[in-house]
Amino acid sequence: MASARSGVLCAGTVVVDLSKVIDHYPPLDHIAIIEEFSVGTGGPGLNLAVDLTRLGGRADRVLDAPTQEAWITPWVEHLRRHGVELHTDAPVAGLEFD
Repeated sequence: MASARSGVLCAGTVVVDLSKVIDHYPPLDHIAIIEEFSVGTGGPGLNLAVDLTRLGGRADRVLDAPTQEAWITPWVEHLRRHGVELHTDAPVAGLEFD
């Protein structure tokens, strides 16, 4: 029997936020100069988990490291251990499943 667990489940989207700081808000059909550009993660589920951590809660391991290190690499290793053959340099032409 699995051990009992307690806590808060945070569900929702995790998206990539592309933030830009511009020199001014341009009128319609005009341009602005991008002064700063940053990439981060966000979304309701992730934001709630981060906020709970700031209040003293414990974050899941996927919030404790860069995405590649916390999510992608462990998932790839798991799939390979289970015999999945990955083709990272091949385009996807379609998917077939039962």
